[in-house]
Amino acid sequence: MLKHLPVFLVLFQLITAIIIPLIHSLKKQLTPVVVLSGGLINILLSILCLYRALEAGPLFYYPGGWEAHLGIAIILDPIAGLMVTLFSVIFFIILCYIVGVGRDESWYYCLFFLLCASMSGIVMAFDIFNLFVFMEISLITSVALIAIKNTASAIDGAFKYLIINAIGSGCILLGIGMLYQITGFLNLGWIASMIDRALILYPHVLTGVLGLFVVGFGIKMAIFPLHVWLPDAYSAAPVPTSALLSSLVTKIYGIAFFRIIYIVFFPGISHVVPLGSILKIMAALAILLGSFFAITQVDLMRMLAYSSVAQIGYIVLGFSLFTGSGLKGAFLHIINYAFMKSTMFLAAGNIIRSTGRRDIKNLDGLGSKMPVTFTAFTIAALAMIGIPPLNGFFSKWYLVLGSLEANEPVLVVIIILSSLLNAAYYLPVIVRAYFYKPAAGEEFKVKVVEPKMYIPVVILGLSCILLGLGVNWPLKVINRSVTLLMGG
Repeated sequence: MLKHLPVFLVLFQLITAIIIPLIHSLKKQLTPVVVLSGGLINILLSILCLYRALEAGPLFYYPGGWEAHLGIAIILDPIAGLMVTLFSVIFFIILCYIVGVGRDESWYYCLFFLLCASMSGIVMAFDIFNLFVFMEISLITSVALIAIKNTASAIDGAFKYLIINAIGSGCILLGIGMLYQITGFLNLGWIASMIDRALILYPHVLTGVLGLFVVGFGIKMAIFPLHVWLPDAYSAAPVPTSALLSSLVTKIYGIAFFRIIYIVFFPGISHVVPLGSILKIMAALAILLGSFFAITQVDLMRMLAYSSVAQIGYIVLGFSLFTGSGLKGAFLHIINYAFMKSTMFLAAGNIIRSTGRRDIKNLDGLGSKMPVTFTAFTIAALAMIGIPPLNGFFSKWYLVLGSLEANEPVLVVIIILSSLLNAAYYLPVIVRAYFYKPAAGEEFKVKVVEPKMYIPVVILGLSCILLGLGVNWPLKVINRSVTLLMGG
């Protein structure tokens, strides 16, 4: 029974996406019950996947019974189990927030479950063509989730997302075709078995494949300077959409990209292309320039969007170090970032919904008027800066250790400097909220935030503390994932 879990998980998410609009059309009041029940079952199935991967080792599943080198290949390993569990938890908390807001759109929930299914498929796909198929489902669904707000800015952001990410998809598809042509396989394991031969016979073709993958996945991850779609999409989308896209979706593309790099290309490709150096430069630029752009923003949502560019840089940096501690830092930051940024986006959603204000300069005194929401926002912001013992500190600690292992002291300086830059754009928001008062004549009313809207934010904020104090628990799973990627 457990061997079918990967397929059951994706099928359940797809079936739930289909039945939600049907239930809504028959009995509207049951929609929230079905949505939240689906989210809880999704968590249960994901935890079972993680348990199966940790207890019995990697599971390879071949739908249809085709041989590995011919058919669809699915892998359930600690990496996949960890990721599906992470985004099932974040996904459920965001669903609770949407239900709390009272969003009465069955198609919105349907798209959320479709996106969840595509992300599960991405992290469990072990053949690159079906990986591409799931990425395209994710792309189309994400565009719809941005555009569903139906404002001029949302449609503009969705259009930019679609066009630029379609270019990324084209690069990836072309790279897949070239890789298939020189190896004869789509299965990652079989491609890896042929890569040494391909490096000798077709070094320039492989260089081209790698370049296409860096550009294609770089666009989808929004790594600097391929991030141009991100600020408009995140700032204009509905708040739950921004929270999900920022905290999970771009990171899942990163998992897919680096799984390919570590399984197929590493370490042989380093003799042909200085991939690690290229990615480290892109990551360093993302960390620094993403923070600089965030500092200049006056709109709260755009500041959070640009900070996402910097945070993606941390994750790419950890993977590109090709060291054990660097990988631990990357995986840990994916987990921590999901909770930190979800907290901040949902808190921002409460602020905008209650005050109608997005300009940071107009949030003076809001800390006393919205104490619960702003406390959660503050915890997540301090975690982003890297204040111990919050979870963000430990991510950066392992990234520092990984940089030292790789003999890259300059990167240590960049990580430390980035924390100061994080403080430069998060602390002014906190200080204005708690220590400033609105100027005479600029007082404003704040609508009451109901518990069902701020409880999800509180849970996410508390998770930033608990993941810091209990960092050893996720590290147990992460250590297994690192060993797997490093070929242990």
